[in-house]
Amino acid sequence: MKPGGVLIVGDVVLNSEQAVREAPQNLVGWSHLPPTLAGRCQEFQTADVELIGLSVSSTDDWDHYTSLMWSAVDRWAAQNPEHPNRTEVLQNVQEGKVKYLNWEREHLGWAVMVGRVTG
Repeated sequence: MKPGGVLIVGDVVLNSEQAVREAPQNLVGWSHLPPTLAGRCQEFQTADVELIGLSVSSTDDWDHYTSLMWSAVDRWAAQNPEHPNRTEVLQNVQEGKVKYLNWEREHLGWAVMVGRVTG
């Protein structure tokens, strides 16, 4: 990007460094944990991008977003009882619910960061 250009990034962030220490060894679905918000902002600085705006989701926002996915799959399963992947999809969603409620809900968040390229 050219200097002065604006960059918008929405991404999952860890709520704290403590989350790394408390992460289950078998955190299925995560090849690596995301950085904290401070860590993501440091990445901006390293890339010569000045943080000029920020919006971080609340737990209510995160719950709403996650449960919309659960209800969409529930509706899909009801409408497609004979789909060959139905059982697998429902099992994946159930496993995701357990992960979310047992670890992700407490330790992960979502942030939208706006930056201006300085270098």
